[in-house]
Amino acid sequence: MVNDTILKTYETEKVCVYKNETYSVRDNGAIMRHPKKEGKKRPYDNKWTFGTPDMETGYMLFRGERVHRIVATAFHGEAPSKEHVVDHIDTNRRNNRADNLRWLSKLENILNNEITRSKIEYICGSIENFLRNPSLLQNHTEDKNFAWMKTVTKEEAANSLANINQWLKNTNKQKTDMEAKGNIGGWIYKNNPQINHQKRNVQPSSVENPETVNAYLKQLFEESQKGKTEEEIKEDNKNQQELEDQFKNLKKERQQREEAQRQEEEEEEAWKIKLEEERSKPIQSLTPNCMQIEWKIPMEFICCPQENYGDYPLETYAKNLKIDEVYAKNEENESKVEYYILDDDKSRLWVIAYLGVYHGIAEIIFKDGIFYHNYICRFHFLESCIQWITTELQGKEWNDENGINWLEFE
Repeated sequence: MVNDTILKTYETEKVCVYKNETYSVRDNGAIMRHPKKEGKKRPYDNKWTFGTPDMETGYMLFRGERVHRIVATAFHGEAPSKEHVVDHIDTNRRNNRADNLRWLSKLENILNNEITRSKIEYICGSIENFLRNPSLLQNHTEDKNFAWMKTVTKEEAANSLANINQWLKNTNKQKTDMEAKGNIGGWIYKNNPQINHQKRNVQPSSVENPETVNAYLKQLFEESQKGKTEEEIKEDNKNQQELEDQFKNLKKERQQREEAQRQEEEEEEAWKIKLEEERSKPIQSLTPNCMQIEWKIPMEFICCPQENYGDYPLETYAKNLKIDEVYAKNEENESKVEYYILDDDKSRLWVIAYLGVYHGIAEIIFKDGIFYHNYICRFHFLESCIQWITTELQGKEWNDENGINWLEFE
């Protein structure tokens, strides 16, 4: 898949801490959350991902957190202040490549990003009109068609930025804006002959000093008040205050919703971890020196060595296994060996057994004189089991997206 190819294509990888979580982060916008030092590995730990798109905002999310803030923290340091936001330079909210992100204050985000500024100028007529009457933008319905936004390669990122900058320079703004709204995905990623794909340079923010921004805004505001009566100025101030109050209330409501969602996800994850811990507790099997995990009913492992383990107990165990012969049983059922494999360092033995309807995978390890049998998962097809084990031994993440193999975890 395309995203899988992009996921593995990167130049730099860094580690950062964001909201008490440790992440590995690549310059292509991919992240991987580390397990916490204390506690068990969580389902989403140690897995590289670009995140999942939020259909409401267009941003990429990972467990309730916006991925672009994690990437910006890793490659550009922590946010200078609580008022700073991450600016997507090409306005593609799903392009979280490190060189497409930068920290800006909210005012800088309007004034310094030419793309954002151009959109505001088109909607409001000018930046001055927006500052004079922010409700012009507030009353404008945001285009929530995020279909054109996607995770991109380095070349696509360079093309899209060049194409948008070319659009900005076009004097026929109204025509090109309609094209953008109609089918932005049709032209934004096309190869642009004006760029060199070998290197992409992103210019730093043109207004580095917040005081400069404030002075500029103050000057614009003062100019907008010229010629107005005292009553008109009071009315402007009143309207401005009402807008600010509305914005604060909306922001507060959104934060409350996000916090409630985050708490719900944390509670769900805590419940899953607790359930997994309960199910993962070893129980005594019917064989003296064997423990079993994820097996509900105690089994007798008749091929398990009882003595003379040698230097490699699992190798001795593997020699006792025979294809189509029983290796585990109890009063209710029995499991026959279909396939087994010992990993290179002889620290893990994998056994596939036919269980009547499906094929189950068990992982066996040896520790402190005990053979631990861990029931992993089951498939409808033997080939799927073998493919799963091969993927695990190669240290890769299982991916069954072609739909021909059905997997069920107990």
